[in-house]
Amino acid sequence: MNQHLLVFTVAITCWYGAALYYSAPDGPVTGVGDEGAGQSAPYQGKKLPDFAQIVDVAEKKRRFFDFLYPFIVDQNRLLTQKRSRLLALRGKPLDDSELRWVSDLAQKYRLSWQVDQTEAADGVEVPREVLDELLVRVDQIPPSLVMAQAANESAWGTSRFARQGNNLFGQWCFSKGCGIVPASRPQGKSHEVRRFKTVAGSVAGYFHNINSQPSYHELRELRSSFRRVGRGHEAGEWLAEGLLSYSSRREEYVREIQAMIRSNRLAEYDRGVLGSSQLARGAGADGAG
Repeated sequence: MNQHLLVFTVAITCWYGAALYYSAPDGPVTGVGDEGAGQSAPYQGKKLPDFAQIVDVAEKKRRFFDFLYPFIVDQNRLLTQKRSRLLALRGKPLDDSELRWVSDLAQKYRLSWQVDQTEAADGVEVPREVLDELLVRVDQIPPSLVMAQAANESAWGTSRFARQGNNLFGQWCFSKGCGIVPASRPQGKSHEVRRFKTVAGSVAGYFHNINSQPSYHELRELRSSFRRVGRGHEAGEWLAEGLLSYSSRREEYVREIQAMIRSNRLAEYDRGVLGSSQLARGAGADGAG
């Protein structure tokens, strides 16, 4: 584990233990705010604006973040709904439909556990460790982190992959014709930069990548630590420490993403996420707890 990541994980865990010992909270600390619009909301079909035509840098940044933020809110809302359902299933026998739903979710999020579909029946209880691991993976991603990576990977929405393939996060695919061939692809390599039908699809693909790929295990564990202590509004910059595998530039890439979060004051978008007690952005209109 990255040394800075390890130190902070230990520190925040100790802080959590002390908080439990010395305080007696009135109830669970949750995010505040409306769950946001559904997948059929008008912005889901929005096309990527021509950000290259915006000359003023500050204006380009503002419009990029304003365009992207609703997509992030929607993904976090959907994840919150799934988490709520998982939490409700803890410690209870499941009926057939519930069991199959958990099994499908485990498969989607790359867990090795899967119920035997031929033997699925009412009254089966899913192992606690399976539900616990799903709750680590099925969780929100701070908007600050999503925005910084999107801006970095897509050159503020102006890259060829963003314009031609709605790809804001540099996601790869490995089937011939699945995307756009990078001009700089080394000889003998077969990867392409994935082409998405919509911007919403690109954002959803990024969320699933972070939440399911083994490479981002440390990021997810650190995220759980922030959720446990209700400090999700401070998580974005720290979670970037878990992105070493996202780029071949590794530490340099992590420092760059963290600098973008700070310089653009993106942490203000993180209020109300991951159990944060701070009021969500928009005074409850846009948050996802």
